[in-house]
Amino acid sequence: MFIQRKNHPINNFLFIGRFLLLVNSPVIMIISHLYCVYKRRILYA
Repeated sequence: MFIQRKNHPINNFLFIGRFLLLVNSPVIMIISHLYCVYKRRILYA
């Protein structure tokens, strides 16, 4: 019972992460691109 309770949030998080990756993959790509641009701007400022 305790082991199942301990593993449940991790499995839930993995499932949610996979679902978000499927649904929001364009959004994630845009965010990562903006993050790279932001990092580059900081580096070359």
